[in-house]
Amino acid sequence: MKVDSNSKEIKALLIQCKDGVLSGKIPVYIPLGQARPRPPEFGQFHLQAALFYQISGETYFQFPASEYTLKPNHVLIVPPLVTHFEKVQGNPSSFKNLVAYAGKRYCSVHLAHAGQDKRPTISYIQRRNPSYVSHISQYLADAIMLYETLYKSDYELSSSETVRLLLATALSHFLLALDTSDPQHSLPLMTNLEPWQEVHYGSHLVYEARERVLAAFSDKALSVQLLAEWVGCSADYLSHRYKAETGESLTTYINRIRLERAAELLNESPLSVKEISWACGFSEESYFIRKFSEAFGMTPNLYRREDRELLPASARRS
Repeated sequence: MKVDSNSKEIKALLIQCKDGVLSGKIPVYIPLGQARPRPPEFGQFHLQAALFYQISGETYFQFPASEYTLKPNHVLIVPPLVTHFEKVQGNPSSFKNLVAYAGKRYCSVHLAHAGQDKRPTISYIQRRNPSYVSHISQYLADAIMLYETLYKSDYELSSSETVRLLLATALSHFLLALDTSDPQHSLPLMTNLEPWQEVHYGSHLVYEARERVLAAFSDKALSVQLLAEWVGCSADYLSHRYKAETGESLTTYINRIRLERAAELLNESPLSVKEISWACGFSEESYFIRKFSEAFGMTPNLYRREDRELLPASARRS
């Protein structure tokens, strides 16, 4: 079964990466001295660190203050809030990398191949929400902090044993998360599901579409057409299947995930409203404010001052 083979491949690559990082055979690069988030025309950014492990081919990364080409069997750690633009370099057919990310509530690991626009595209993803997920992001954050104290130039490749140990520990926890929970287990019918619980409902096609939305909602290029390309069907077919199984249009789901994440960030982060709009995939701050106000009945600034909780799922869908 293809899903099983993909899952085994992800685990094997995580082990390979962990062992190589720990032994010093895999070079580690972390871009230093980067600016705060930039407008979405430049790229995208994540709230927590992301680990990129190049399997084959090359990935060109552009950062606010530097650029870097990730070569096979090398690791790149992108620090939190660092805007980055990725592009496949060289022959697209030979491109493959692995990306591991840990947020506050979930962690994910995915394989990527070259998309039609020569940007990396998710080919298979695994998502988990273990109780220790915050520890994973902290290990990565600690590795970045230590790296910054050791190196003055962002072109240094880390040889620090402690940095490597922290990264290897994070990779071990990604493996543990994949080994100890089932991504498609059945959940009882509930009316107030979190986004990472909703993903378990429906056919495999709907599951794949939701997983990719949760992984890529911060990308302003995300659309039903792009999702259809990723899952291997037409946009009309994907939209029809999604609506038939969930009662919600796929476009509505994408916007809902973006707005719910924005609401969380307004309560949890010091980011400006403009930066939150970028982080959630909105190209224009004014459009984000309008859509947020329609969904929550108040502007983002008022929502932040009131420290509101998310609206219940039943109210959101009414």
